[in-house]
Amino acid sequence: MTAYYGFIPTDVVRAEILDLLAKLAKSSSTPLYPQSNRLAGVLTDDVIDNLLLLLVKALQQAGGEGHGLMLFLGGFIKTTMHGLLKVMLGSPGNAEVDRRTDFIRAVFLSLPQQPPRIGFAMPEDLYRRFMNAFDEIDAGRGKAQTAVLVQAFAEFTDQALIHFYDGFVDRLNLGFLLKKGASVARGQMKAQSTATFGKMIPALSQAELKALSDYLRQRMVNS
Repeated sequence: MTAYYGFIPTDVVRAEILDLLAKLAKSSSTPLYPQSNRLAGVLTDDVIDNLLLLLVKALQQAGGEGHGLMLFLGGFIKTTMHGLLKVMLGSPGNAEVDRRTDFIRAVFLSLPQQPPRIGFAMPEDLYRRFMNAFDEIDAGRGKAQTAVLVQAFAEFTDQALIHFYDGFVDRLNLGFLLKKGASVARGQMKAQSTATFGKMIPALSQAELKALSDYLRQRMVNS
């Protein structure tokens, strides 16, 4: 059994992925970079929504009224990513698009008895610590788990950056300056994410912690 973080993509994202993969498999002569670039944008939004903004909605439904830091973080990362996409993607040929699409192939998960998900394999120890903390939350002892969750989220942030950011950027043929800009942006996103979760999690109520655990259990699976 392998542990995964994976969310079910929107219908638009799933359709774009399947269509692009089918065209690449047929060695289409039509330039595919417009579709590939469009997919990069909508997939970026879907990833950020599932990592942050939909989680905020789940917490708000549990009675939370704050979470401004997470909303700011989500907006900051979306703005940063779309700014990077504008300067990094360009108009590559189909061979380059195919190479870039290895990122999609890596994160488009087909798990047994599961709908297609977007995600990555999690370290087993990290998955287990999340699940143990969630069990404690279910038992009404969520506030005692905040330090564990802060550390787990810091490690999860590293995993998300490795698979969703590095996995994408490393397949782009970037020059020195764009590589430097991408590295700086990565550092900013990591620092902002770690600081945000470090402040937010200890402030959550038991009801909000339960909403957080329910939300993540839907996206952390063992298959």
